[in-house]
Amino acid sequence: MKTRIHQVLSSFALVVATLQSADQVNAQTFILPPADVDLIGGIYTAGVQNDDTLLDVARRFGIGQDEIVLANPDVDRWLPRANTEVVIPARYILPNAERKGIVLNVPEMRLYYFPPPAQGQPAVVKTYAVSIGRMDWATPLGLTEVLSKTEDPSWTPPQSHPRYEQALWCWHAGNARLCTHVPGRHCASVSRSSSWHYSANR
Repeated sequence: MKTRIHQVLSSFALVVATLQSADQVNAQTFILPPADVDLIGGIYTAGVQNDDTLLDVARRFGIGQDEIVLANPDVDRWLPRANTEVVIPARYILPNAERKGIVLNVPEMRLYYFPPPAQGQPAVVKTYAVSIGRMDWATPLGLTEVLSKTEDPSWTPPQSHPRYEQALWCWHAGNARLCTHVPGRHCASVSRSSSWHYSANR
C-alpha cells in the first residue's frame, strides 16, 4: 500500500489515529466522486446529549477538535448546554493527490483512505481526524510503502521515549523486569523515586 503524505501549507508532527476497526475509530465514508470533482460530504447539525462536551460530539461524528471548535465559536467546548444544536463540519476537499491507498493532509489534520473497490460496488473514500504528536517533531514527507504487517504487535520502549528509563521496567509478579507492552494490557512501570502506569492501547 502506498502512503502519500500531502503537505498543503506547513508541516506538523502527527500521530495517525489507530485504524483498527470501524467500531473503535469513527471513519466517515463517502462514495468517491468523479476525478474532476474534489468536494465530498456536507454540513449538518446535531443535538448535544446530556453530559456531552463539544469534543464528545466531535468524536461521535469523526470530526477533529479544531474543526468542531472553529465551526461552533459560540458553544463552550467543555460545558455545552443540553440539546444545543452543534454544527458538524463534515464537508471536505479531497487532497490534490492520487486517489489510492492512504493520503495524509498534514495541515488539515485529516487522513484519507482510498481502499480498493469491492467487486460490483462503487469506489469509496474513508476519512479520519488525526492528532498532533509533538509540535517540535516534523512530519516526514514523501512516498512510502508498507512491506509487512503484524496484527496487535507488542512494543518495547525505545531510547527516544521521553520516559525511557521509567517505561523500560515493569512490575511482574512483584519483581521489576524489562517491559514489553502488549495491546489491551496494562503495564505498571517503576522508577527509583515513584511508580506510574502505562497502557499500550491508550
